[in-house]
Amino acid sequence: MVSSRPSNAWSGRLAKLDPVQPPDRRAGLGLRGPRAKLSRVRPSVDNLTDREREVVAGLIRNLTNKQIGLLLGISHRTVEIHRSRLMRKLGVTSLSALLEIAFAQRRKLPDLREPDSS
Repeated sequence: MVSSRPSNAWSGRLAKLDPVQPPDRRAGLGLRGPRAKLSRVRPSVDNLTDREREVVAGLIRNLTNKQIGLLLGISHRTVEIHRSRLMRKLGVTSLSALLEIAFAQRRKLPDLREPDSS
């Protein structure tokens, strides 16, 4: 005989809960946290350190973490750490969202050039 009762005490309660809604996304930017709820506030590269701005400038030039590290004289792993921190500061979850913000504010970023070989 099959019982109509749930297999344990929690299964009946869990069935009544609403599913967790995905995080609020604004304008497809992949923004999260308190910035996602503000409709007019746009993240700014002004809040980044000089080194983080240099990393963003390298990303805009379509350089890999290793290439950015060689240009800046730091390890590719250090570039990954800077990239992670700046993405958190800007409140983005994807590279495309980061680049969208960076391209809009590229005049505020340093001109990252390869060192002269002379």
